[in-house]
Amino acid sequence: MILATDGAAAPAVTAGELVRQFGTWQARAAAGPVFITHHGRTRLVMLSLAAFEALATRPGADDADMPPVSHVLEHLEQGFLALDGAMRVRAINAAACGFLMVSAEAVRGRALSSIWPGIEDRPGYAALRRAVASGATTCLELPSFARAGRWLRLRAMPFADGSACLFDDITDAHAAQRRNDVRDATLAALAAHGDVGRAVLSTRGTFAEVDAAFAGLAGFAPDRLHQVRLTDILPLSLRRAAADQVEAVLTGTPPPAFATRFLTRGGTEKPVRLALAPVHAHGTVTGAVVIATAAEESLQPIDL
Repeated sequence: MILATDGAAAPAVTAGELVRQFGTWQARAAAGPVFITHHGRTRLVMLSLAAFEALATRPGADDADMPPVSHVLEHLEQGFLALDGAMRVRAINAAACGFLMVSAEAVRGRALSSIWPGIEDRPGYAALRRAVASGATTCLELPSFARAGRWLRLRAMPFADGSACLFDDITDAHAAQRRNDVRDATLAALAAHGDVGRAVLSTRGTFAEVDAAFAGLAGFAPDRLHQVRLTDILPLSLRRAAADQVEAVLTGTPPPAFATRFLTRGGTEKPVRLALAPVHAHGTVTGAVVIATAAEESLQPIDL
């Protein structure tokens, strides 16, 4: 049984009866909800406008239980800073205070220029000021204005009469990207050199990557060496010594560079010098990089 708000049984009417006597049931709905049935099942409810507006504006149970936004900001891992049009701090969360080494009480209501004198002349401040003034959503990477040597990724978005800024410390990511840039440049230089080959070995000692220069020293196309063992392109007499070197580097003991010979596709032996270094990921050796250069005929394989 469906009950009205006063606990009494709410009136119900079939869809057909509602159509035939709409005026009557409209008057009943003005006093309370009327449930409309179809083939014995309740499908709809008819309410007065006042009752509908009361329901639409009443806070839901979920809304009443939600914590205030300030509670969320205080537990946010990102720094949060709200600035007005004059670059004054209107709000700041705990993460931002920790990173900027300030207290909320000391900075709230103050302009950035009074908190950090000379900030106007620091790189990135002008871009931040333009973002706040424009009210546009902007993403910036800029040097920290509070801690030397640190970098921030800051996202500014419209907020009240200024901007809300969410920021992360990306110094480590910046350094990693710099290392990646240097690595990419190094690989490009090796490829341009032509006489220095590079390959990557899996933990099984097979080729996972081979560049054209490395493959060319053995007279192969790079794709022909994929998943082939390094030792398989050496003369039989030299494979054991090279296998020991590969095993050493894959178990975390980098061996010295050593001289050996490639057994070329044409059946000749080509003197080469190899150097290996382990590849680490999360503290585990996941393979090795091999650098190969053509060697003089006088170079002899190391005797293990």
